[in-house]
Formats: sequence, C-alpha cells, structure tokens
Amino acid sequence: MITTKVKRPVILTIICSLGFVGAFGSFIYVFNPGLKKYNDFLPAFIGLVVALRFIAYVGIWHMKKWGVEIFALTYFIFLLLGIFLGDVYSINYLGLAFSTWFIINLLFFYKRMDKNL
Repeated sequence: MITTKVKRPVILTIICSLGFVGAFGSFIYVFNPGLKKYNDFLPAFIGLVVALRFIAYVGIWHMKKWGVEIFALTYFIFLLLGIFLGDVYSINYLGLAFSTWFIINLLFFYKRMDKNL
C-alpha cells in the first residue's frame, strides 16, 4: 500500500504550537491542592487527561485522524469534569473557547488526515 504525505496547513501548525505550550501549562493544574478535597486520585486522572491531550497534539501535528479523536475526547472529559465538580471557577473558559475553535477548524481538515498510525 502506498501512502502519500499530506502537507500540514499553516493554521494547524500555529494551533498545534500554541496547544503544546497550553498542554505544558495545564500540567501545573495537576498539582493544585484544591483537587485533593474531591478525591485522592483526581490529580492523577487530570494528569492522564493532560498527557492524552499532548499526545493528541502530536497526532494532529502529523496529520493523523486519531489525534483529532483523542483531542475531542479530552475536550469532553475536561468539560464534564468541570460540570461534575460543580466548581465553576475551576473551568478554564479561555481554554474551552480555544479548544472549541480548534475542533471546528479540525473538522475542515479531518478528511485530509491519514487514518493509519
């Protein structure tokens, strides 16, 4: 099977670069002492979701469909986590707005992405 290399659009390059910085920045949230009041395993779970988001950015950088799917999964996990915790102030509205805009942009490029690993 012959696969062709798809050139990454400039907008995805810019968004992924900003996303890498954001993923590293959101890892600090894992060490928030206020998370311990909900559950002892919540910081580890959030760390796993942040790591998955970083992996999703790597997949999107390489124009893979699984990167978009993992990104959408982590988006909904963070959204549901903010709702279930009931702490409206812990929801990062700027991050959610950025992620929503990013998912909308990814829909335009999803067909051009490779489905293989």
